[in-house]
Amino acid sequence: MRTIKKSCLACFIIGLTLIGTYNKSFAQLSVTPGMGITPQQLVQSVLVGSGVVVSNATFNGSAGPITWNTIGSFTTGMVPTNLGFSSGLILASGGVTGAPGPNNSGGYTLAVSPTTPIMTDADLLAVVGSSVTSLKDAAVLEFDFIPSSDTIRFRYVFGSDEYPEYINGYNDVFAFFITGQNPFGPAYNKKNIALIPGTTTPVSIYNVNNGTTNSGPCVHCAYYINNTGGSGIQADGFTTVLTAVAAVVPCTTYHLKLAIADANDQVLDSWVFLEANSLSTNVVKITTNYTTVGAAPMAIEGCNDAIVKFTIPLVKTDTVVLPLLITGTAINGVDYTHIPDTVYILPGQTSTTLLIHPIVDYIAEPIETIYLKVKDTTTCTLIGDSTLIRILSRDSIKLVTCNDTAICQDKNHSISTPISVVSTGGANIITYTWTPAVGLSSDTVTNPLCTPALTVNGEPTSTLYLITVNDNTGCIGAVDSVRVTANPSPDVSFQSEPSLTATGCVPLNVKFIDESTPHGSVRTWSFGDGTTSNDSAAIHVYSIPGSYDIKLGIVTAGGCKGEFTYPSGVIVYPQPKADFTWDPAVGTRTNPSITFKNLTQPDDPSFIYSWDFGDLSPIDNQKNPVHKFPNLEPVVKEYKVTLTSTTNFGCNDTIDYTVKIVNDILIFPNIMTPNGDGMNDKFFVAALTDGGAFTEAQLIIYNRWGKKVYENNNYKNDFGGEGLADGVYYFTFRAKGLLLNNLEYKGSLQILR
Repeated sequence: MRTIKKSCLACFIIGLTLIGTYNKSFAQLSVTPGMGITPQQLVQSVLVGSGVVVSNATFNGSAGPITWNTIGSFTTGMVPTNLGFSSGLILASGGVTGAPGPNNSGGYTLAVSPTTPIMTDADLLAVVGSSVTSLKDAAVLEFDFIPSSDTIRFRYVFGSDEYPEYINGYNDVFAFFITGQNPFGPAYNKKNIALIPGTTTPVSIYNVNNGTTNSGPCVHCAYYINNTGGSGIQADGFTTVLTAVAAVVPCTTYHLKLAIADANDQVLDSWVFLEANSLSTNVVKITTNYTTVGAAPMAIEGCNDAIVKFTIPLVKTDTVVLPLLITGTAINGVDYTHIPDTVYILPGQTSTTLLIHPIVDYIAEPIETIYLKVKDTTTCTLIGDSTLIRILSRDSIKLVTCNDTAICQDKNHSISTPISVVSTGGANIITYTWTPAVGLSSDTVTNPLCTPALTVNGEPTSTLYLITVNDNTGCIGAVDSVRVTANPSPDVSFQSEPSLTATGCVPLNVKFIDESTPHGSVRTWSFGDGTTSNDSAAIHVYSIPGSYDIKLGIVTAGGCKGEFTYPSGVIVYPQPKADFTWDPAVGTRTNPSITFKNLTQPDDPSFIYSWDFGDLSPIDNQKNPVHKFPNLEPVVKEYKVTLTSTTNFGCNDTIDYTVKIVNDILIFPNIMTPNGDGMNDKFFVAALTDGGAFTEAQLIIYNRWGKKVYENNNYKNDFGGEGLADGVYYFTFRAKGLLLNNLEYKGSLQILR
């Protein structure tokens, strides 16, 4: 009994967390026990591949009703396990139903007939070392086979729950024994061909492992998989996929024995997995692939070539000659480029290929066929491999699309436009695919209605629609494109200075500023008076009163048009013409009142008048005012009189004239002191100075006896007593005034030096 193994099992399970694990997630095996099917059927339907004929299959397992549970078949379905292949035949030293994962036990055992005699095998016992004294639960499958070529092979995996801690002393055993003629030496006599690649060492737990804790030392561990925690298989460890190979003589009968058993005890199961259909020999295998991925599996004119591959299992030192039988409805060299009736696999190679290239003839034809068969090259009953290739007549797809198009749309409303494609060629089923589909009424018709996305921030949006046309062959179709550009319609707006509705008086100067978007457009201003401009900021002068409609037309870079009219955008009012007269023409100190007559045109009672008389008096708003100027001493006082005439629209005109007020008050001196001191040196009459009220003056001076001593008929305030002695004199002053009649004045004058 393996008491050490049993007592340490719990320790081993706990210790799994301390060593490396293989915890990838895979599908579980699905196992079908061999009950209800004969060994011959099991071998023939599951294990055998090409080039092998089997017979006389038998199976021996532990006695009892559960015997057939130690052999069966397995599959993984669509999802693979980490086993390395997806289906095959299974032999077990326990029950085959214990093989499926997950690996949830460190020491899995499925008892086989514990109360009946134990099945053993002398051939297996001879394979193991001296530490194994007996075998239990043996499962042995044997059969005869005839190979059709010179090498026999099959693929397998060996797994066990003896891994990893019992790699010494408790090696469950398996072997593949071949018996028959050896083409290179003595006959095979139960020769074990389950060997480590490149060696003569049998595959076993002892010979393939990574130590008792999966951390070394490595013993051929390149062929070992630590399955601790794996989801697909129960075994704690198993080998990689290995190949059993033996050289054989074609058409000769051989015997193969596949066996597995527990060593020393019945505890902890082991399994051998043999890949389905892998028991095969070196027959020629023909496979056909095609050059165009996704195309229908046939040769298609102008689209898809067939690549026929001829493969032998082993490298040969001599050229392998393969004669071909070429038949079918397609004519070699007419419907496809000429192919030879013999192909060769060169030394050192395992395959060669043949290209089937359909000739494009632009002739509508039904599907044609090529049948390739390797002629029999052996005396066995195996028929050479073959393949059938179909040829489809097909013209390339050609497309004609509509022209690229542009539409104009505003920022709030989408506008649609049709796009289209016309196709010729291809097979009878044509599909259309527009991409992107966004904005299309349908992405699978020839003429969808396109409604592109709204323009963004006044910028154009451009969409390149690709049209892909395919047929049902899977060949590369045809692709073309149509570009649809959505140009923004202009958002027309403008401002004018001084205001959006510009009003003013003739001449009215108005500046118009284009604020339309997008910028950089061609524009046309219509100013309402028959004049236009293309400037972005236009200045226009209105010289005729009236109301004017302002229109701005825009053409964008994308050719979109828009316009905006502002009714009565400019209103121009008439300008008054201010003027006036006054009476008298010159005012005097004695009479400084002036009457002003308003001559403003037009004579409109609604006008407002402002009179500024230039003498700091308040503004007078009368139409025809009478104004009294200050009575000041200067001989002449000039006043700037300004009239501002304003219409009821605020238009105004201003005019000014100078009004004079002169001194008409005569004041005569009664004493003269002509001593040169600058005071009273002259007979000075103020009103006689330049600009006074008098234009002509006569001065006559008499002495006290009445004698005339001085006379000046154009007196200019220039008498300084010359030639006269001090004393009292008498004068007569006569003057002609600007505003008065002639006057005469008499007085006395004392000269005192």
